[in-house]
Parts: sequence; C-alpha cells; structure tokens
Amino acid sequence: MFRSSFEFGTKAETLDRLRHVLAKSKVPVSLSFCVENWAQDQGVVLDSIQAKFPDKMLIVRSSCQAEDGAQSGHAGAFLSLPDIPSRSREAVAAAINDVIASYQKGQCAVSRYDQVLVQEMVSDVAMSGVVFTQDMSTGAPYYVVNYDDESGTTDTITSGQYNNRTLYVFRDAVGEIKSERFRSLFAAIQEIEVAVSDDCIDIEFALDRIGNVILFQVRQITSQPNWNRGLTLRIRDELKRSEEFVQSRYGYARGKRGSGKDAVLGNMPDWNPAEIIGTAPRRLAFSLYRYLITDSIWRVARGKMGYRERAGRPLMVALSGQPLIDVRESFYSYIPADVDGQIADKLVISWLSRLRKNHHLHDKVEFAVATTCYSFDFEERVSEQFPHALAPEELAKYKTSLKKLTDKLVKGERAPIKQQLSIVDGLADRYLDHMFDRADPSLELLSLLLEDALNSGTLPFSILARHGFIATTLLKSMVKADALSQQQAEAFQRSVPTVASDFLCDVLLLQSGKLPEQDFFRKYGHLRPGTYDILSLRYDQRKSAFDANSFPRKEETEPPYFSLSEGQKKKIQSLIDDHGLTFSVDQLFNYMREAIQAREYAKFIFTKNLSAALELIAAWGKNHGLSREELSHLDIREILDCQVCPTGRTLESHLRDKSIAGENAYMATTAVRLPFLITELSDLFIIPLSVDSPNFITRKNVDGEVVVVSGEDCDPVILDNKIVVIESADPGFDWIFSRPILGLVTKFGGANSHMAVRCAEFDIPAAIGCGEQIFQRVTRSAQIDLRCAEGQIKFVQEHYS
Repeated sequence: MFRSSFEFGTKAETLDRLRHVLAKSKVPVSLSFCVENWAQDQGVVLDSIQAKFPDKMLIVRSSCQAEDGAQSGHAGAFLSLPDIPSRSREAVAAAINDVIASYQKGQCAVSRYDQVLVQEMVSDVAMSGVVFTQDMSTGAPYYVVNYDDESGTTDTITSGQYNNRTLYVFRDAVGEIKSERFRSLFAAIQEIEVAVSDDCIDIEFALDRIGNVILFQVRQITSQPNWNRGLTLRIRDELKRSEEFVQSRYGYARGKRGSGKDAVLGNMPDWNPAEIIGTAPRRLAFSLYRYLITDSIWRVARGKMGYRERAGRPLMVALSGQPLIDVRESFYSYIPADVDGQIADKLVISWLSRLRKNHHLHDKVEFAVATTCYSFDFEERVSEQFPHALAPEELAKYKTSLKKLTDKLVKGERAPIKQQLSIVDGLADRYLDHMFDRADPSLELLSLLLEDALNSGTLPFSILARHGFIATTLLKSMVKADALSQQQAEAFQRSVPTVASDFLCDVLLLQSGKLPEQDFFRKYGHLRPGTYDILSLRYDQRKSAFDANSFPRKEETEPPYFSLSEGQKKKIQSLIDDHGLTFSVDQLFNYMREAIQAREYAKFIFTKNLSAALELIAAWGKNHGLSREELSHLDIREILDCQVCPTGRTLESHLRDKSIAGENAYMATTAVRLPFLITELSDLFIIPLSVDSPNFITRKNVDGEVVVVSGEDCDPVILDNKIVVIESADPGFDWIFSRPILGLVTKFGGANSHMAVRCAEFDIPAAIGCGEQIFQRVTRSAQIDLRCAEGQIKFVQEHYS
C-alpha cells in the first residue's frame, strides 16, 4: 500500500482533478454547484444546466463534503436521482432539492459548501459497478469488483439493487485476467491508482458496449484504520505456497487451462468440508476432520464395500488453511474395484470434464456428475454424464460390474448394514466407560476416545453414509422410471423414524415433564452446532436453550403412513427384474429404510466420542494454562505428541507458541479468497463468488421473516415462525427442528446432506447450499419468499449498509 499525495475533495472536485490526467477512462461531462449557489439563485443554476445539457437525460448526484472523507464517509447515504429530463426545469429542480434534503437525512448538517453534481446519463451500458482496490473487511490485497452486466443501468450496485456479481482478483495477478472487458477495466483502475497515488480507493464505473470505461466516482476507503497491515505479506506467502503445491502435486501450469486428466479441488464434493467444518476452520477442527475421516477412513470404507481403494491417498488437502477435496481421488473411489483400470481412467476424466464445464454441480456430484451405483435410470445418466467416454463393450463391462456391486449391497452380501450397526452399538456401549474425571484428564484417554471413534465410529459411519447415498439414488430413480410418484417418495422419507424424530419426541416428553432433564441431556447433551469445534457449546452447556417452559407446546403426531399397493409392488418388482437385479421389492424398501436410519444413528453415536474428546482436550488444556481459544489453534497431532515427545520446557509455553503461530496462520486463512472449485492455476488468484443453484426441499412455498442463527445462539424462541438461515449446518443444529420454523436456508449443503435429509423428513421447505451470493442477499434481507415448487428465492425486504 502507498500513501496518497493526491488531494481528494468532494465527488465533483475529485472528478474535475482527474478529468484531464486519465487516458484509459472517461469522466462524463458534468456540472457542479454549491448548495449556497442554489439557495441564492435557482434560476441561474437551472439556466446553466439547460445550456450545458440541452434536451438530455440527466443524473443528479450527491456531492456532500461528509460523503467522501479520508477517515470517515457516508457512501450510499445520500441520494442520486437518474433519468431526469433536462428540458423540464421543474423535474431538475425537484431532483436537486431532494438530493440536498438527503444530506440532512444522512444525519449530517447541510453546509453551504456541499455540492450537487449533474451529469449526462450514460447510455448503451454493458456493465456497471463499484471496485474496491483492497478487501474492505480485512485490507487483504484483492481488487473486489461488484458489477451488474444484465440491467443496462448504472446504479444497481450503489442503489442496493441486486442484479450483481462479485469478482475478487489478487492484486499481483491482474495479468492473469482473460476477459477483454475486465482487462480494460483493470487497466483503467491501475491508471487511477497511479494518478491519485493511492491503492486504497473505491471507484464507481461503467463500461459501454464498445469497451470504454466511464468513471463516476473515486474516493478513499475509510475502513483502513481497522486493517492489519502485516496481512498482505502473509497472504502473498500463503498464495505462493498454494501455487507451488498445486503445480507440483497436480501438474497445473500458469496460462494453461486444466485438461481432462488434471485434478479438480472443491470444498463441497464428497465429504463436503465447507458444510461440516467451514471454509476457514481453525487448526484443531481441520486436523480432527482429517484424522477421523479424510486421511484414510473414507477410502478404507469404500474398499470394504467393493469400490476402488487407492492406498495412501488422502481425500482432503489444505490451501492457505482452507479445506478442499481432491475430486479426482473421490471419483476413483466411486468405481467398483473389479473395473479395468483403463475404463476407470476414462470415467474419471469424463466426470472431471463435466464438472469443469458445470461448476454449479459441485455440491451434487454424486447425483449429477459421477455414477456411484446402479440405478433404474442408468441409461439416462450415461447419456447425460458420460455419453462418449466408453466404447460399447467397455460400457457393458462397467454396467455389469456396477449392477453386481449394487445388487450385493442391497441384499446385504457386501458390507451389510446390520454388521456396521453392531460395530456402532459396541462404540455406544463403551462410551460410558470413557467418561472421565475432568479434574484429572489424560492424553491416554484422549487417544483411546479418538481411536475408538475412528475404528468403531467413522469407519462404519462412512460405510453407512454410502449406503444412504445409494438408497437415495435408487429412490429418485424409481420416480424417474414412473414406478413411484414424487409425493410417494417424499412420504416414504418422512415415514422413516430417525434420531432426529426421536429427538423431537423426547423434546415433547421434556415439555410435559415425562422425561427428566438429566435423562434428556444424558442422551443428547453431547451434540453441538459445530461438531468439530471446541469453541461451540454442547447442548448440556446451553441448557437454557432447552428449558421446557421455553418450547412451544406441540401436539405429538404420528409419522406419515407409507404403503405400496399390490399393483405398485408388482410394477416395481417388474422394474427390478427388467434391470437384471436379483433383490425383491420388499428387500429394496427395507434396505432404503435401514440405510436412512443407520446413517443418522451412526453419526449420532460417533459424535459422542468426538464431543467427549473435545471436552477432554479443554479440561487437559485448562490444567496446563491453555484456554479453549488457544487450543482451537493447535493441530490434534501437536496435542497427542505431548505423550511421546519431550518439549524441553513447560507444555504451556511449548503449546502456546504453536497456538500463536496457528492463530497468525488462521488470520490469513480467513482473509484469503478461494473459489468453491479450483480447476486451473489462475483460480487461486481470480475468484468469482459462486452463484449456486440451491437444492430445494419439498414443493412448498412459504414467505416470512428471516433469522440468522450461529453456533453461539442460545435463545430458541427467536426461531419461532421464521425462516432460519445457517451457514454450515451440521447435526448439532438439529435442535432448530424442535421449533415451529417456517423454512430453512443454508449456504453450504448438497442434495443429500444432513439438513436436506432432515427437511425432507419433517416436510420443511428449504433451500440447501445456496452459495455465497444468494446467501449474502438472504442474510441482509428482513423477509424472503421461499418458493421451493418454482425453485426460487424472492427477496421481499432487502437491506444494504
């Protein structure tokens, strides 16, 4: 960053100083005058306007002294009024009066030196927007471009309308930009930075249809005092390391688009870490997720089911501390083990190519990109997902292999559900033996808890989770094959009792006094909204949120009834037989029911060990003078290593130094911007915010007020009759379903994610995994209209700061 020697003034004064020194952007013809001039003789001012702009359409802009100060500003607080005809003196005068009146409404005294800026309206607009030359929140070295390239107007961004997109560009990577219009824009931006001797500015602009950049405003960013000045260097270091990592590991090269063989990295495919631990997790949460799931258990589980297991390959990597799934490894693990290697390579290359061309499918890969089991719509999926990947004889072999594997899984001949449940039940039985005295916690017990969770918790859970995906795929394919209606499929899902429905029943018993509080928390107290987060309170640490008197009384209802007619059974059995599968219709529905139940039960049980491990870490840390906050910045391996590696000094000082280093790294993790998918090297530096297609659950429509919920919220009453909004909802948020909520919106989550399953089970309208830009709009809206049937979110009351 460099200091400005340029003298900024009001909007009009700054533009006048720039008008004659810029070659790569144009300042519109304008006229400005002081409030004092207007007060003295409106007629003279109006004559000047009509003489300068004969029979033109004008925009009357605010140019208040308080608007663009170096230390504080009121950007957007004052009016700018477009489409004013210059020939109408009355319309021009009214607009000027309204703009001046807005200065007082902005809680600033009107000065006689405040100005009004009049400009000719720019026509033939291809794109308009606002650029911040540093990240406003952190000061991180990114150009942030909010732009509208649809409406053809110039004020949708500044007026808070919503036809807009957001692009982040790392300041050192402007040369990576490929779009001609953005190359023109950034050439103009960098010229302006030089002209004003300042790289911390806010620029309002437009581009016309032939690519001319038109400059409406330049002002200094006023949030600079809040920035960490050392952050820029750390971010550059992090991005340099990330670049070197992906170049060496995946063969990416500068200026080269990813080929079909190159890896794709994403934060939502497969084990969707963005939903479970967030896009910028602390080190303890990230390392626990690695240890328990993504280092090895994920592939061992699939190997036990008969899928391909590529030994020694972790599923998740970290770039700048942010978790990303190696989608190439994920895709290989969806292919049956007996499929020929060349066929497997062709399938993976084809699936990666499809994902590269359809980024919006990043949270739907199991259903819309890769084929992970045989289903009744197999032929349709082949034609849509990999139509030319395999030769006919190769496709026949793949189909036979996938069909055989699916048949065995449904019939319980491979990794049977009951076997996995017996392992999980053993973990549940041993859980009580692991309860510890927090006055004397030990790392030996921590190791025992985690090892047991690994071998008897996340391993069977990973198998059961895959069974759950297969069950959902088969159910959806029966709908596509017209063997079931969509309503019947939804009724079937709601008819399956799960841990969540048990929880709601127990809440009713708690309300009525039939279930003692201690029994309720003995069963559910381990749950926490951030399953891997030591800073997230458990249910038994937020008992006020479960005060029986605070819950609205609800009548206990029976699960929806589901049954098949004899005619339907025969139709489905014929469908099964026609596809060469050997299970019966009863076996199929029993399998789907058991898979849905078992997945949720296993998740519920293994998180008891995980939750106890987090509490043990907190108690152990407290004995060594370390807070939860400090512990959250440690890797689990650093903690466990204290059992076997002498530190040479006190554990407290040894681990505190590591925690401080972790905290510093975390600051960079939260400031670095990465896209939801990385398909080429430039994706590290040029990041369009995602505009996702949400996964709409149910076919209901509902409108209502919005309430944003985080892991720290404790008061359950705020959810009543509201549409609940959560960033990354994991099982610890199941308590929200004990409230009479209208609907749910999440930033992350796939079609078969935890919250999608829950909402389908309870028939709650939801938009799961709506992505960054839609989520931002939802969180700043007082009210939305959630129209699941139409696949839309309408913003009834949207507020901008």
